[in-house]
Amino acid sequence: MKVICLLLISFSIFAKNGTVVVLEAPIFSAPSTKSKVLQYKRKGDDIYIHSQAFRQDAFRIYMSTNKKQLSKSNEKYQEDFPDPLFQEELLRSYRDFYKTLTRSGRMGYVKKDHVFLYYEDIRELSQQLPEDDETDYRITEPLPKDYPLESVTGIRGQLLISLGTPTDQPYPYSQKIRDTGFDFNKEFSFIWARQVSFDKSERFFFGGELNIMTGESRYITTNIDAIESQVRVGMGPYLTYDLFRKDRHVFNIHGSLVLNFYDSKEVSQDFDTISDEKNVTYTSIYFSPKVGMNYQYKKILADIDFIMGLKAITHAPHTYKAQGKINTGIWVPEYEVGYSLEQSYYLGIQTAY
Repeated sequence: MKVICLLLISFSIFAKNGTVVVLEAPIFSAPSTKSKVLQYKRKGDDIYIHSQAFRQDAFRIYMSTNKKQLSKSNEKYQEDFPDPLFQEELLRSYRDFYKTLTRSGRMGYVKKDHVFLYYEDIRELSQQLPEDDETDYRITEPLPKDYPLESVTGIRGQLLISLGTPTDQPYPYSQKIRDTGFDFNKEFSFIWARQVSFDKSERFFFGGELNIMTGESRYITTNIDAIESQVRVGMGPYLTYDLFRKDRHVFNIHGSLVLNFYDSKEVSQDFDTISDEKNVTYTSIYFSPKVGMNYQYKKILADIDFIMGLKAITHAPHTYKAQGKINTGIWVPEYEVGYSLEQSYYLGIQTAY
């Protein structure tokens, strides 16, 4: 006990005061933030600082110091006479801390930017208070709405890009088709869905989707080389359910009933015979039920989720009708197609808010 009293008395004699300028200043057992915390000092508390922090070389103002030259000389000295006490890492750690005492009289270290020193000279003017208090864990009032629970509206928005194989039946050409070629159907889908109120598990979402598809197919007969270019736009109700859901992984199934209110197919035939009419546009309206499943990786970028999946699209029987006047000797005024099934794969992004 006597030793502690003598230590406190001697430290007080040779120490000066400072004031804590952060919310909670930890006092460490060593000059490192990774060392054990011995005590905390609150903002505004006085703290004893070892006198070595207040020392000033009285002759420095009369010296012209070349810092670059000094640094180079120090590096050369360390190479010739290595000393663990003067390693850069150790020196840097001591440069960031002041030596102090805890309430129990134990030696400790406090970060320099946590304390304002009373030099009692012009050096006080050069001290800068920290702009951001790293120890301040308090939340600025007024508190956010619905704190501490995040307010979720239960709305999802998706943007998807799909590639599929065209399976639509071709125009009834006058000759038997000998060869077929096609590009992938490219479809862009925009989906908006809201969580349904009756589902307490928060897995059902209901909304709508809008699709825009383009595709092209080629058909070759004995005397005809034909290209069918298609543009299809549809929209309809959309229903989805999360089968499996973890923090960042979701497996989802979905279905929709899309009304293709605009389906335009331009048929171009290159005849061997002379004809001025080589292009005719046909249009149709019909329903296309869809079912599919996908995998979602949550928050791949900020609040954006990544989606990949597949879907099957069933096209109901429908009739294509020619637009405008046509040469009925070469073209048919309308033609019917039956059921067809199209499979496509898609990638996309989703945001939930």
